Amino acid sequence: MTHERILDLLDDFVGGDLPPRDERDVRRHLMGCEGCRAEEQSLRALLDQAAALSDEVAPGRDLWQAIAPRLQPRDSLPREAEDPAIEVRVIGPRPARPLPWWMLAAASIALVVTTSLMTLQLSGRGADPAPAPAPIAAQQAQPPAAASGGTPTALAAFRPAEQDFEKAIAELEPVLRTQRGRMAPQTAATIQANLRIIDQAIEESRAALAADPNSAELTRMLSDAYHSKLNVLRRAVSL
Repeated sequence: MTHERILDLLDDFVGGDLPPRDERDVRRHLMGCEGCRAEEQSLRALLDQAAALSDEVAPGRDLWQAIAPRLQPRDSLPREAEDPAIEVRVIGPRPARPLPWWMLAAASIALVVTTSLMTLQLSGRGADPAPAPAPIAAQQAQPPAAASGGTPTALAAFRPAEQDFEKAIAELEPVLRTQRGRMAPQTAATIQANLRIIDQAIEESRAALAADPNSAELTRMLSDAYHSKLNVLRRAVSL
């Protein structure tokens, strides 16, 4: 089995959907291929991240039923699972190039982040009106804020990591634009829709952190959203 074929099968391998013979071939290849092992670990990390988020701050079932259709176009593949635990399984005939679960997982993480922010707002966090956050450009021009005693805020401490995320994303986005024309239209549209969901989660997390820069919980949500976008971009450019 070729290296390229192994990469094509990794999505189903991690999702537990491969027939036994193919699964054995993939396992044998992974034992001797460091690059493919790293790709497998990246996929498993995304799945674990999605599952952990849904356990910690999953939206209620009624809310999930309202937002789940945003994960993919209405006329795309049928969705069996209603629970946001990212155990997505497609039943029935599969198209030649099925939408991989990692796109649904990453978008679901972003949706959980967004709905968690809504929950925090509705539960009374920051009941006093908060000033509108400064524009991003103005925030970047200001020195990192510090809490009382000179300790950097959670937002300021996260900023170096955020810059690394932004740099990696800026390198991958042009690659995705050049490859979009070679993708199946449904795949390209779904990737773009998921990236918009993730961008919304990043924007909302950033605004919430501007109002509450010492919140470790909000910082984690922002980091999760950035991780989701980076994972989607990395996988999309490898299609």
